[in-house]
Amino acid sequence: MNCPTCNSADINVSAVPEAKKGESASLAVCQICGRRWMVPVADGETAAETAAPAAPLAFEDEPPPVPQPAYQPEKPQIHVNSIADTVEGRILPKRSAVKLLTTSAMFAALAFAVTYFIKLFNIPLVIYPPYSNFINFDAKDVIIAVCGFVLGPIYAVAVAFVVAFVEMVTISTTQIWGMLGNALSSAVFAGTAAFIYKKMRTVTGAAMGLIAAVMLTTDFMLLWNWLIVPIYLPQIPRSDVAKALMPFFLPFNLIKYGLNAGLALLIYKPVVSALRASKLIPTGDYNRSLKSTLFAVLIALASIAICVGAILFLKS
Repeated sequence: MNCPTCNSADINVSAVPEAKKGESASLAVCQICGRRWMVPVADGETAAETAAPAAPLAFEDEPPPVPQPAYQPEKPQIHVNSIADTVEGRILPKRSAVKLLTTSAMFAALAFAVTYFIKLFNIPLVIYPPYSNFINFDAKDVIIAVCGFVLGPIYAVAVAFVVAFVEMVTISTTQIWGMLGNALSSAVFAGTAAFIYKKMRTVTGAAMGLIAAVMLTTDFMLLWNWLIVPIYLPQIPRSDVAKALMPFFLPFNLIKYGLNAGLALLIYKPVVSALRASKLIPTGDYNRSLKSTLFAVLIALASIAICVGAILFLKS
């Protein structure tokens, strides 16, 4: 006899002692699915020897219980930030707005401090009158690029504009044109490097992002200087600016942003380690190998050495 529900042969039949043909029945219970039904007793047979079950009667017991799925613990909800959804390429749990603002403000303050220090000691790269007072070296892009590596390109752009505005109202003498030039150049440099690094989170990706940032920012600044210098310095005709693009503006910007790229690659790892130690960014499971760290340091030192050699050559 098989169960009419699951077709199992593991059936337990309980006989009624007073059962007679046509007068009583036996209770059959499936040991697999729990189905119960009443089985009439045939002639000359006991209830346990009944060969086949009759159709279940209308008053059969309740349906078998539904099997319950195995317990699975709930996965934690992941909340993605609306501005920067990753740090070092990993989706992070929702962080407090205070911690994000604290980290961003720290980068902005550090970038402004670097700018103030350089202006205080008047550190030039290449002296080329009459543009030396208008265009000078500024290493704040190093800090803003690291900010982009840690928090994302949108944060880098935001910090670039904040620092340029604070610089305009405090220590800068170039007014609105200088502020726009500083903000846009820093945004192009740091935003480009951070965007490429976000897509390729390796030492090679960081190096490629910084190289692309140097090239793109240099091209942007050539166009910007050609457009803005005659407006800011009306005594200099546009034709003179065009003549100075290749011999002065091009090498100056290549050296400036090449130095910034090398310094950004050199200090990125120590800055990230310090931020993790202070719990401003999550520790995560990201650990750069010694080989890749040495590779990054070699690339950074090579870039800085090339730029310093170019400065010495031009000054000689």
